[in-house]
Amino acid sequence: MQSNEFVVPCRAVEFSTPPGLNGTHRLVFTADALAHALFTTGRAPGETASHGWTSVFEWLHRVALMPAYLRRRPDGRIARSDLARELDRSEKVALSYAVGQAMTGIFATQLLDVRFLMHVDRYGGSYQLVVPPNTKSRPDLFGQRGTGGWIVAEAKGRSTPI
Repeated sequence: MQSNEFVVPCRAVEFSTPPGLNGTHRLVFTADALAHALFTTGRAPGETASHGWTSVFEWLHRVALMPAYLRRRPDGRIARSDLARELDRSEKVALSYAVGQAMTGIFATQLLDVRFLMHVDRYGGSYQLVVPPNTKSRPDLFGQRGTGGWIVAEAKGRSTPI
């Protein structure tokens, strides 16, 4: 592990493919990879700059989450900054969701060979995604694997202190 890398332990369960995915893993990634995931996870290919200057400000907003709210512990794990611990409940929920979504993007890229995870609500109709009707359980993201096939993913944040 290099001094600029984050390390996040994770556990994959109930995956039928790829073989050997179920079990404990370590996601190791740089701050650049996390910044990239914070901005691109949820968007279709080519749509990260589709709104001109507004997209630039959105990029700035999302990437600024890192220096404002996240720290790298000596063991490489992600921790909240003092400022993040002082946020109100709704701000903590938004931060947790953004980081959870980015981590889902990193997991999908590293372990599932998915290049782009897109929001179900935003792009599902364009890709004829069928979501079960009348259910409160709905995935957040979906994407196509480089080896073929599609995945759906639920991005979970964490609201308890880390």
